[in-house]
Amino acid sequence: MRKYIILTLVLSLVGAKAWAEEDFTVENADGVTIYYNIINDGTEVEVRRGVYNGHNPINLVIPEEVTYQDKTLKVTRIGKESFNEIYMLTSITIPEGVTSIGGSAFAYCTSLTSITIPSTVDSIGYGAFYNDYNLESVTIPKGVKKIEDATFCSCNSLTSVTIPEGVTSIGREAFRGCRALASVTIPEGVESIGDEAFMGCGKVPSVTIPSSMKSIGRRAFLGCNDLTSVNITDVAAWCKIKFADETASPLQYAQKILFDGEEVRDVVIPEGVESIGDYAFRECEGLTSVTIPGSVVSIGYCAFLECPNLKSVTIGNGLTSMGEGAFAYCRGLTSMIMPRSLTNVGDDCFRGCADLYLSLPYEGRIYFVKCGLEPEQLIERNYIEQDVNNDGNINSGDVVSIYNCIIDPDITGIHPFRADTNLDGAVNSGDVVDIYNAIINGVTIPDEEER
Repeated sequence: MRKYIILTLVLSLVGAKAWAEEDFTVENADGVTIYYNIINDGTEVEVRRGVYNGHNPINLVIPEEVTYQDKTLKVTRIGKESFNEIYMLTSITIPEGVTSIGGSAFAYCTSLTSITIPSTVDSIGYGAFYNDYNLESVTIPKGVKKIEDATFCSCNSLTSVTIPEGVTSIGREAFRGCRALASVTIPEGVESIGDEAFMGCGKVPSVTIPSSMKSIGRRAFLGCNDLTSVNITDVAAWCKIKFADETASPLQYAQKILFDGEEVRDVVIPEGVESIGDYAFRECEGLTSVTIPGSVVSIGYCAFLECPNLKSVTIGNGLTSMGEGAFAYCRGLTSMIMPRSLTNVGDDCFRGCADLYLSLPYEGRIYFVKCGLEPEQLIERNYIEQDVNNDGNINSGDVVSIYNCIIDPDITGIHPFRADTNLDGAVNSGDVVDIYNAIINGVTIPDEEER
């Protein structure tokens, strides 16, 4: 019994080796010689390489099946580098049944203008159409899950591409240098965009970022000179995206923010969001105001850096950490109210904000010494915020101080930040009501940790 098993194993190995070496060639009617490799126990073939020595343009049709030694074999794979540098290829038809296209399979086919990819293809390798600079359009089959690195890099004539639902990632340099690309849709389900994926796609006017997005790589949209708007489908999801560095976010290249297709200039971060990620709104030219709810506990590194038209920021009482450079060079800011909860303030948070004054909690200045503002721009509120005249009592004198601040703040000598007892950003009758409520109901005096 043991000898029989060994003999069977040896015969199996010999047979497998014979199939692996049984490459054969078929000359197509178009003059292309295709080399095939037998795979999958001799039932299918992979296109190993194509050779064309002619000088006339050709339309290549890869057969659905071929016959070898009286056996009909299905073509199921296009091997890597199989047709690269066949310069006279003008069109390619890949038959139904093919499931994969190998890396660089059609790279440098510089005359190629169109290609038909069947619905059965679920894998397209890295650089498959690299530098096919006359390729005008392509439809990626629904079974493909990933756009590999450099798949369509330097396809200079590519004007549109349809990325199907089901794709989860777009690789590094996938569409880099597609200078004619004017339409691209990133569907729901895509979770990552690699470094330089759309770099140099100068004619793309807008891009939609789905709620599934988790990371965007370096320089992903650099050089998209015609990009005017970014459509954000889910603000909460946007705040969670990991941008690789300061060049990753498309917002810095676009002038408009769209939420579900509607332009917005006043952004309201939804309640429930806990953090705003690094670079999230960096250099967003269209942003004029931001409202941040109490659920947000941290604002990331350079999150709002250089938003030139940002004039109003409202921060809820829950923020504990503000990253380095968070609002640096937002030159339109003039006043902001800092909550008591904020005790971790990154360096240069407000550098370059020459006209900005901060309303700080009592004894809160210590946390802002490196924020990039001058001492006179840091105004501490009173120990008890309803004690406007700071005499140690909450009474009608504080109401009078409020009215005097409204009529002529210079007479009172009380800074408006200290008269804004309800911290709504303005001195008005609401502060009077706040004081009356404090007189009637009393106030909670902050302990040492809350000051």
